[in-house]
Amino acid sequence: MNIFLFLSLYSSLILPTLNLKLNKTLIYVFSLTFLLVISLIRDPLSPPDTFNYLPAIESGTGNWFNTISPTFGFIVNFLRNIVGLDTLTTLQVINLIPFLCIFISSLILDNPIFLPIYLSSETFSLLSFNAIRQGLAIGFLTLALSIFIKNLLSKKNYLQSYNFYIFITFLIASINSHPSSLIFILIFMITFFGYKYKKTLTTLKIKKGVLIYTLLFLLLIITIFYLQPLIISFLLRRGSIPFNIKYLSSINMDFGGNHFSSIYRISIMFLVYLYNKSIVKKLKNPNEVIKNIYDLNKIIHFTFIPIIMVTLFSPPLILSRLSHFYIIPLFLSFYLTNKIYPGKRLFIHNLIILVGILTYTSNSVLSILVAKI
Repeated sequence: MNIFLFLSLYSSLILPTLNLKLNKTLIYVFSLTFLLVISLIRDPLSPPDTFNYLPAIESGTGNWFNTISPTFGFIVNFLRNIVGLDTLTTLQVINLIPFLCIFISSLILDNPIFLPIYLSSETFSLLSFNAIRQGLAIGFLTLALSIFIKNLLSKKNYLQSYNFYIFITFLIASINSHPSSLIFILIFMITFFGYKYKKTLTTLKIKKGVLIYTLLFLLLIITIFYLQPLIISFLLRRGSIPFNIKYLSSINMDFGGNHFSSIYRISIMFLVYLYNKSIVKKLKNPNEVIKNIYDLNKIIHFTFIPIIMVTLFSPPLILSRLSHFYIIPLFLSFYLTNKIYPGKRLFIHNLIILVGILTYTSNSVLSILVAKI
C-alpha cells in the first residue's frame, strides 16, 4: 500500500507547514508540491467511483450524474466540448477543482494554512478523487463562505457589492454539485436565522438586513427547487429511510457501514472549536471582527447538532456524507485562531498533524492513492 511513501511525502512537505513558522510563500510551495507529487504517482483508475464517473463524462448530458448535479455536467461539457480534453484527462482536471477552490479561498482570506489543513484531511483524497461531486460541493461552498467573510470584514453594504453576486453564484454551484450541500445549507440557514431572530422574539423588532437576507434565502431555495425538482425527489427518497437504533450500534467495517469515521471528523471539528472558544474568552476586549467570525463559527458548529441527532439513527452513509462538511468550520476555526495569534504555531496545530498521519495510514485513503510504482 506504500504507507511509507505517503507518510514520507506528508512528513517532508505538509508537516513542516503546520509545525514551523514558515512564510506564506513556502506554505503555498510545499502544499502545491505535495499535490503535484500525489497527482503524478497515484493511479487515477484506483478509486471505485471512477468507473461511475468515466461513463458519465463519456455520455454527456443524458447521464443521471449530470442531471442530478448540473454543476458537474457543466464542467464536463466545458472541458470535453470546448477545451477538447479526453475523458480521463477531464476527470483528472475535475479532481483538482476542490483544491483550487480551497487555494483561492486561502488567497481571499490571506490564510495559506487552509491548504495543509485540507491536505491533511481524508476529505482531500476521498472527495477529490472518489466522491467527486461532493468534493465540488464542499469546494464551492468554501469559496462562497470566504467571499462572504471577506465582505463581512470590509463592512460594505453587501447587497450593493458585486461580491454578493459572486457569493450567490458559488452557493448555487455548490448546491447543484451534490444534494448533501443543499441539506447542509438548509440546516445552517435555519440555525443562522434562528440565532438572528432570537432578539426579535424578545424585542418584537426585526432588523431590516436580517429580513432582506431571509427573503433572499427563501427566494434562492424556491428557485433551486423549481429548477431542479429531481433534487427534491432525491432528498425525499433518501430521507424516507426509517430510523432504526441498529444504525447507532453498527460495527460493520465495510464502506458506509458504521458511524466511526463520521464521529471522528466531527470530534476533531468540535475539539478545535472548544480550543478557540477558550482563547476568545481570555481576550479582555475582542474586536468586532473576532466577535463576528466567532459568532459565525459558532452557528456553523450548531448546524451539526441536529444533523448528528437525526442521522445517527439513519444508515451510516448519510452521516458520512454530511460529516465531510466539517472541513469548512475547521477552516473557520483556524482562520479565527490566526486572527488572534497571527502566524503562530500553537498546540492545536499538532492535532491536524495527527489527523494527517491517520489519513495517510488509512486503508480507505491508500486504496484511492495507490502509486504506480
